[in-house]
Amino acid sequence: MQDRVIKFVTSHSGITEEKFRELMFRTGDLVRDVGSVLVGKDAVATGLINEIGGIGQALQKLRELIRLQGAGPQRS
Repeated sequence: MQDRVIKFVTSHSGITEEKFRELMFRTGDLVRDVGSVLVGKDAVATGLINEIGGIGQALQKLRELIRLQGAGPQRS
């Protein structure tokens, strides 16, 4: 199960498998024995997330991506 989570996260973000595993098993920063907690700029810096924002920014980005997809090549 753990390998599936690692593969999913690393294939859908900019973080490497090596860095993700390092964060998961960093003993000094464990939170309830589930790994490190990264927030804000730290999460962006590691590649775990692309940018910081709230629901408004997320919806704006979603609309932008939908528009870009619609402007792409037409599918038959």
